[in-house]
Amino acid sequence: MKKFFACALCFLSLSILFPPAVRAATVKNADSKPHSLVVKRGADSFQVVIDSNGTIKDLCAFCTIEVVGFSLLDIENELMLVIRDGVLSVQK
Repeated sequence: MKKFFACALCFLSLSILFPPAVRAATVKNADSKPHSLVVKRGADSFQVVIDSNGTIKDLCAFCTIEVVGFSLLDIENELMLVIRDGVLSVQK
């Protein structure tokens, strides 16, 4: 029984020290036209174009994404985002 609790304590300690990896969000454009995206993380930013009905995998995590001229969304650890009619939202 002591061995069981020792193993359980070890596993719990490791899970606290090494949390699950953060995964970057994938953005899917459901619109029939391309959109320009501005991605901001801290003081850094860059711009990228997503094609009509296109997808950008692993764009960012813990960042802000702006669909230029349409919408703005703060991203934490969301896995899938979608653009519909220029509006960026979390896909459930």
